[in-house]
Amino acid sequence: MKKSVLAIMVGALCIILSSCQETPEESSVVSKVDGISEAAVCEPLKKGEKRETNVPTHWKFEEKKSNDRVVIQADIKLGEQSIGNLPVIEMQNHELTQEELNGLIDYFTDGEELYMPQMVTKDAYQEVLDRISSKEGSYLQSAYSTSIAGIQNATREGMELAPDEASAPEKMEIKFQKKTEDHGVEAARSWMSTELENTDTEDYFTADVGEDRKAYIEAERYNQEIDNDSSFLWMEGSNFIEEETIETEEMQSEYYSSFGMDTNGYTEKFHELADAYRKCMDKITFTEEDGKEQAEQVLEDLGIDGMGLVDSDRTVWFPNGACSERNGLGLGSDALWQGDLDRGLPGYLYCFSKSVEGITSVPDGVVAEETVDSYVPPFQVETISILITEEGIKYFKWDGISEEVCTVTENTKLPSVRSLATELSINPNTIQRAYMELEQQGLIYPVKGKGNFVAETQQIQEKSKEDFRKEFLELVRRGINTGMTEEELMTLVQKGYEEEQR
Repeated sequence: MKKSVLAIMVGALCIILSSCQETPEESSVVSKVDGISEAAVCEPLKKGEKRETNVPTHWKFEEKKSNDRVVIQADIKLGEQSIGNLPVIEMQNHELTQEELNGLIDYFTDGEELYMPQMVTKDAYQEVLDRISSKEGSYLQSAYSTSIAGIQNATREGMELAPDEASAPEKMEIKFQKKTEDHGVEAARSWMSTELENTDTEDYFTADVGEDRKAYIEAERYNQEIDNDSSFLWMEGSNFIEEETIETEEMQSEYYSSFGMDTNGYTEKFHELADAYRKCMDKITFTEEDGKEQAEQVLEDLGIDGMGLVDSDRTVWFPNGACSERNGLGLGSDALWQGDLDRGLPGYLYCFSKSVEGITSVPDGVVAEETVDSYVPPFQVETISILITEEGIKYFKWDGISEEVCTVTENTKLPSVRSLATELSINPNTIQRAYMELEQQGLIYPVKGKGNFVAETQQIQEKSKEDFRKEFLELVRRGINTGMTEEELMTLVQKGYEEEQR
């Protein structure tokens, strides 16, 4: 989560290097809808065998853009690389259950009452309009001048729809329902041309925690019809600012300044603000490793496994009233200017992502390209972000909640139809029909241009269990038809099981 360009480069290299391991130590996580990613499946290698790659041992790159204003340089030594077999893991969206929602809420609320979310009042809209009029904070930035009029108009429209004051607290039942809509906020955000989310399905839950509204909760349940993902968010306080956000804004202000677009001294003032934030971050009273242990303890408490740490970032967290609320009004970057650093608490934001056998997926990466010939459509990478301060956890966000279906393949290839027919002196059509039957039963799978592969052992076991269930039920029916009682049948099963265990 540091600088975006660096993150992209490192992420790309991680993908390359993660494929360069001995079999069978490493795995690859890919999404699957109607088949597996062909590129993720290679011909099986003998134990200990390696295959050389075409990755260069040394990569050097330099490019200049915009009359030398932007220079991109890379000088990376990779060394000799080789690959082994990479099993393919089938993942699918997980539909967050009511029981799971209850468990998450119990953990983070500690028994506090939940209330209907408050609508944003007119005062909040007026604050945005006042800051625009006085050119405070981000509204001093000349580069935003073309957006200001649109923000003003949209904010005024939202203000007309907003209530004059907050409503009385109304207790909230914990259950998925239609999304709570704040029409004022929706109107105020119209300057961004954001598309409104589907609110017709009962797959949402939002609530404020406690009468003092010290925290809030948002949850969404996967629904294939609206093409969403399961997610859960809990946050205490009003906002938090990451060091990455500060760095990004700094680079942006310097970029605009280099083109003569800073006519109000914004860049210099922002540098002063950035220094103030970093001084606050320097006051962290615990180590990054200690915070990581706390974050990992949260995952353990919730029973969430299979997640690996991919990044951490310093941050400043603000309690209620110490920073602009996360209501989406006005310019998001203006929150930087509104934070009361005397009340802010420094901490670390930890980002975890799905991990299989030591390989952790890149949280912001593209899992699969959606092209005409794509075998696998894009699949959101499951991530969890946890903010830790000296007072404990302040923020927990779980996105793209997924579940592992099975290991699709361990790259055990079957003989070709022709070779097997020759070996057994059987008509190739007979072999082809046999392979088709095995595929229908889920015991093998075809890979275009590569042949047929044996399904993973777990998949075969599940097939065997299902076949046994059918046979067992048929035997139970026969026993009932012969006059056997339930007690006699149970005794027979228990006796047979005990004999097999000896």
